Amino acid sequence: LNRPNLDGVSFNVLSNNQREMMVEPFKEEEISSAVWACGSDKSPGPDGFNFRFLKHFWNELKPEFLRFFSEF
Repeated sequence: LNRPNLDGVSFNVLSNNQREMMVEPFKEEEISSAVWACGSDKSPGPDGFNFRFLKHFWNELKPEFLRFFSEF
């Protein structure tokens, strides 16, 4: 069996700071700005809701999003 190897292949490496950021909890501002950065009229996802719906009901939905991302 002749398997390929990765000898001589250079990979990008995360810095210590970047690695620490990978396990930090999401901030409320990050989640909100991500929702608002998406176009309102984008096609709906598998659940049938587009971002216009999320933005319109954000005050009601935000606690659920925060809970979801805290468990992610």
